[in-house]
Amino acid sequence: MTQLPEISLPTVKRLLPQDIATAAQWDAFVLACPEATFFHRAGWQEIVRGVFRHETYFLYAEADGCIQGVLR
Repeated sequence: MTQLPEISLPTVKRLLPQDIATAAQWDAFVLACPEATFFHRAGWQEIVRGVFRHETYFLYAEADGCIQGVLR
């Protein structure tokens, strides 16, 4: 019987405001995505929280330590 390769399913996580390392990964993913705009960058989280005093929910899908998608 043929063994199928293990597939790592993405996990959905929330970008925390103090998580600078993940924010850098987020921005690298966004910059590599041709459909993304400046408004998809992680820095908007601080603006929304600071200026408008809104709770933010910047979510990302991660598999094998790499971001696969973002939702803000």
